[in-house]
Amino acid sequence: MKKRKILGIDYGDFTIGLAIFDLETDFIYPYKTIFRSKANILRKSIREIVDIVNAENVTDIVIGLPLNADGSAGERVDKVKNFAHMLTNGLANRTGELYEPAIPIVFQDERLTTAEAKSILQERGIPKAEWKKNIDQIAAEIILQDYRQVDKL
Repeated sequence: MKKRKILGIDYGDFTIGLAIFDLETDFIYPYKTIFRSKANILRKSIREIVDIVNAENVTDIVIGLPLNADGSAGERVDKVKNFAHMLTNGLANRTGELYEPAIPIVFQDERLTTAEAKSILQERGIPKAEWKKNIDQIAAEIILQDYRQVDKL
């Protein structure tokens, strides 16, 4: 049986934080932050994520959905859904499938994950100078933890 891994994604205009949930070991860990110089340039980032999906044998993807404090969807939600659509196409292209995602993508409410990530960075004793390269990975880790709790994985 194929080892199941879930990729967590914290999508931002200039950074994409990645974390992995290994269901075999029940361990969630920060993986990587992808940095972009322009907000709307995603082709290279999508390719990099598809390569990670292949290298890590990812079976599912959870993307944080930045809802407003009241639970409503704002402008950021549209950006995340557009990114998810592009990622779906990138994943389908790798397998030759059309319109069917090769890997299921689901959304998880990510409200307050950045504030929680800052607290975790402080608790772990990571110097503030290192926060920029770590905060999005930690936010992706929190997204996966929340997903695990909601879905009882």
